[in-house]
Amino acid sequence: MLEKLTTILQDYVKSNIPISEDAALVADLGLDSLDVFSLVTRIEEEFEVEVSERAIRKMVVVQDIMDYLDKNC
Repeated sequence: MLEKLTTILQDYVKSNIPISEDAALVADLGLDSLDVFSLVTRIEEEFEVEVSERAIRKMVVVQDIMDYLDKNC
C-alpha cells in the first residue's frame, strides 16, 4: 500500500523530498489545501473508498492516510 500511495503522492509533491510514512503532507511535502483535496479525490478513486471531511482533517502525515486506508479498505 505504501508503494501505491507513494506513487500517487509523487504527482503532488513540489520538491525532491523523499516520501516516508512520517512526512507531513503540508510542512514536509509542500502540499497546499487544493493539493490535499485533489489527493484525497484520487485516493478515493484508486482505493475505492470514501473519505469524510473529518477524516481529511486528521490526515497530517503519510502514515495517517495509510492508517485510514487500512481501516476502511
